[in-house]
This record gives sequence, C-alpha cells and structure tokens, in this order.
Amino acid sequence: MQPVRLGPKTVRSAFGEQLARFLLTSGRGAVDLVQAAVRSAGEPEALAVVVDLFEKRLAEPLAAWLGGSQARVRSKAIIALASGVHLLRDALSEKPDEQEVLIELLGQIFQDLVDPPAT
Repeated sequence: MQPVRLGPKTVRSAFGEQLARFLLTSGRGAVDLVQAAVRSAGEPEALAVVVDLFEKRLAEPLAAWLGGSQARVRSKAIIALASGVHLLRDALSEKPDEQEVLIELLGQIFQDLVDPPAT
C-alpha cells in the first residue's frame, strides 16, 4: 500500500480510513520521523531540526489541505494521533479481526478531524 499523499487526487471522504489502514498495516519506512523525534528529545539542536521538518513538511501542508476553521490545530491533532498509532502499532493490532475494528474506529477519529461534525 502506498502512503497517503495529499493533493488533488486525495479523496477527502476516505482520508481517515486510508490513514488508519496505512499506519496499522504498512511496513516501516527508511526515515521514521516519530522515532527521530523521540531520539532527539534530549538534544536541542537535533530537536530543532525535527520540529522544523514537522512544521514545514507535515503540519503546514496538511493544514493547507484541510482548510477551514482551526486547520492548523486540526493538522497537529492528526499528526499527534498518527504518531502515537505508528509508535504503538505492533501492540495495538495483534489480531486481524481486532485490526479491522481498530482501523474503523481510528479512521472515524481522523475523519472527524478532517471534516469536523457540525455542532
């Protein structure tokens, strides 16, 4: 499965499920920003680089794609949740039947951040 990419062909209504499925079923990439952030926490210079990459490569483009009210905060919430799922994915989805339920639940959470329900 290919990583979720943001662009004109991204199907907004399927983003939450696609992201959840990717996080729980894909192989580990060569560059793992989550692990880099964890490892760099004690090194101010390294952490500054990771924070800069986070802002420029993840938070800003995602916020631009999301648009609307509080897009920047919603983008950071998506990234924070995705990071936690990625970090703990081996412990989260040990059984295939549980994995599908987890994908559905997490997909809905992500989707609600993409398109917040009307209040």
